[in-house]
Amino acid sequence: MAKCCLAALIGALSFAAPVWAQGAGQCLSVQQGAELAFESSFSIQSAQAQVDMANAQADGVRAQGRAQISAFVRGGTGDGLLESNQIDNQYGIGFSYRIYDFGRSRFSMEAADSSVDARRRALLTVQQDIFMEYVRVLLQGWHARELQAAFQNQLDTLVPRLKMADEQLQANTITLMDHSRLYSEAALMRLNLNDAKGAEINARVALERLVQRPGVCIDTDTLDPVLLGFRFPDLEAIVDSVEEDPRYRSLEADVEAARLAVRSASREWMPTINASGFSSQTYDDFRDEFQDRDRIGFEITAPLYDGGLRSSETARLQARHRQLDAELSSIRTQLVAQRSSDWQNFETYNENLVAARAARDSSAIYAKATQRRFDLRAATVDELLQAEERLLELELRVLSLSMQRRQILSRLIDYDRFFNAPGSMLLDLSTTRTPLEDEAFREGPITGPRPPHMRRGMRPRSHPFAETDPPAEP
Repeated sequence: MAKCCLAALIGALSFAAPVWAQGAGQCLSVQQGAELAFESSFSIQSAQAQVDMANAQADGVRAQGRAQISAFVRGGTGDGLLESNQIDNQYGIGFSYRIYDFGRSRFSMEAADSSVDARRRALLTVQQDIFMEYVRVLLQGWHARELQAAFQNQLDTLVPRLKMADEQLQANTITLMDHSRLYSEAALMRLNLNDAKGAEINARVALERLVQRPGVCIDTDTLDPVLLGFRFPDLEAIVDSVEEDPRYRSLEADVEAARLAVRSASREWMPTINASGFSSQTYDDFRDEFQDRDRIGFEITAPLYDGGLRSSETARLQARHRQLDAELSSIRTQLVAQRSSDWQNFETYNENLVAARAARDSSAIYAKATQRRFDLRAATVDELLQAEERLLELELRVLSLSMQRRQILSRLIDYDRFFNAPGSMLLDLSTTRTPLEDEAFREGPITGPRPPHMRRGMRPRSHPFAETDPPAEP
């Protein structure tokens, strides 16, 4: 029975290969994957359409300030001077031009330009949200592979031990309780491994949905350089940049557009001075011929009474301006609080990550010592499993802190610099590496397991991460 269980467990280990692994050269970089996500995003397409609509609306407002030229043809009959029907036929070209309207047109054009700027900033906000979702999915898949490696490593340690336990059980040198404990621990590791595989599959499905490319493979080795390369250097810089955040700038442009709309509406009661005229041919039914008729002149119009229509529209625009201004103050407060909290959490995760790695290294030494004592029959199975469980617990703690730290990093990116990087919308870091100056990154690698094609010497020598953890500092 024990041999059957062992064979089944060894068979299950053959399915532990990473789901995202593909052949060498088939994986896209993080930047290429982000560009695919942008191109495939319906939210970005919708935001771009709103930018186009705002541009078209601004062009329409500008067109109202230009001369208007039209052709006309008139025809009809009516009472003549000699108490007989008179034929009235006319055709020609007319024009009109607004000379002065006390700033209404100017404010309307400035409001339209502010609306265009707001929609462009809203597009950047959508791009930022898509990128953060893209990073979140990559981190989920990455973390799932790291968990698989941890559980797989524990299973690899347990397999020879299970075989030895079967032999000891037959020789009556181990108790049935200790034998069952080992198989129970192996079954738990197998369950955890399957859960991690399921999490990786879910992340892969989410990634394929995001980039709209089935079977896509993303090389995440450049993810940490991207996150760190565009990170704000300190808390003061990240707080000072709040007013450069696309969400803030978008709402700020909406506030300015609303203010200008109020100023334009408040001048609706002012007179308007227009120039107009036409050049035409008019039919003279007495002479039975067409005669030239030209006219040019000026016109001054002023509203006297409209039933309160203009006043109500002005009041509505004033209320909208106050609403947007309050929202702008609110979002600034929220951004400052969120960024300050993210920065404090980032520093906390740095400290905890260093401490967790030190505890893991110490636990690894203790687990090895317990293993030697167990081999010499000086330690029990319970003592050995407790030492290894403690080591696994600390390893999972390190992986969890690394995952949370990367998530925080994705919210500490200077997106204004990120989207305006030279060369393209996304800076290509395939040849240029950003030095990593964080202590948590110097302590050891946090890249986790890699697909097979990344285990064959494909990593550039200038990559900032080491292949193995350095020995713990005394």
